[in-house]
Amino acid sequence: MEKGLKKIVENSLFNIIVFDYDTLKYLHASETSLNIFGIKPEINTTFYELFPCVDINQIKKKHDNQAPLMGHLNLIEDYSTSFYKVELFNNVYLLLVTAVIVLEDEFSKATDYTKYAVAAMNKNFKFIENDELFIKRFGNSIGRCFNHNFINSFDLIFKRSIEDHLLKTGHYQGVVPLECVNGKYYEHFIIVEERIESSNKVYEIAYFPYEEFARKGKTYLTSDLQQDFIVSVNPNIYSKDKFFQIATKRLIKNGENPCYLIFIDINNFKSINDYYGHLHGDFVIKEIGNILAYVFKGHLICSYGGDEYAIFIETNVKFKKIIDKINRAEKMIQESIRFKPRNVETVLCAGVSRTPINGTNIYDLIKEADIKMYQAKEEEKLYCLGFQEEIE
Repeated sequence: MEKGLKKIVENSLFNIIVFDYDTLKYLHASETSLNIFGIKPEINTTFYELFPCVDINQIKKKHDNQAPLMGHLNLIEDYSTSFYKVELFNNVYLLLVTAVIVLEDEFSKATDYTKYAVAAMNKNFKFIENDELFIKRFGNSIGRCFNHNFINSFDLIFKRSIEDHLLKTGHYQGVVPLECVNGKYYEHFIIVEERIESSNKVYEIAYFPYEEFARKGKTYLTSDLQQDFIVSVNPNIYSKDKFFQIATKRLIKNGENPCYLIFIDINNFKSINDYYGHLHGDFVIKEIGNILAYVFKGHLICSYGGDEYAIFIETNVKFKKIIDKINRAEKMIQESIRFKPRNVETVLCAGVSRTPINGTNIYDLIKEADIKMYQAKEEEKLYCLGFQEEIE
């Protein structure tokens, strides 16, 4: 397993277990995760051996066909475990990320349930009531089983675990990805409470969009996980300050010999966050950074901010090779990145500046390259140059 991913697992705020996505062999886990599930896997132990009740092939199929978030495993009270497919360093991993669910004491008292979707189900766990907000969000579900729109609705063991918990305690809470009327899956925090009406047992379910719940309760799942993964896992990608320091020294060293600055942006990156979610957006940024670090190996690269990268190239590289590398990076990204921006011709857009034509310090070079990057974006090109130069 790559050191970068191993570092994330060991330093993460979350409890993570890592498997190879294709073979489902166990690779690594945080100590806390192993304690939560009470397991002691060895290398080459498979997912099936550790979680025999989970039909992982069905979850993988559903993920590939419909949703970036793979599934859920709420088999342990007060814990919520999500499945994620992660692509890093040209490898694909399956991550199980477990978080503690803790409700603030005042959650129920402070919550206006009329603002959220609510439904009721009978003792057979089938819907008998849907309010207007429920129908608007999930569609009319009268007569259907409560888990029909769960992302792992096919998993009968998962369904029975919830039913058994309700029969024993009269209460259930958990974070589950649910299919909405637009056909997309969104995480919801659900609270199920038993009530008695005329000697009949009825269960009432309230549905909170995950972000709403995160503001009202205490949880450590998606939003913080997203921030946790922002830490760069590639030691070849520098911070902006370090990049400026090294590039300035190299400009002085090269004197009058020409150097190049490439400023790169991801086209319509917002569409990735909007369609797939911010977690996957962060994965895309990191994976594109990894590809750029691979293609421009030996050159100075920095994560400039958000979805932007800057690359400084010294004088010992022919201009044609620089253009070849930009084209190669775009080709590799097109072939390997699954969650691509929508309605764009190219994933990348780049501006290229050169000394001394566009400036003799790093700030002027970035300013000109940034201008040309926006020109490339407007003209729907892969790159634009701030100077005239023949490609041999």
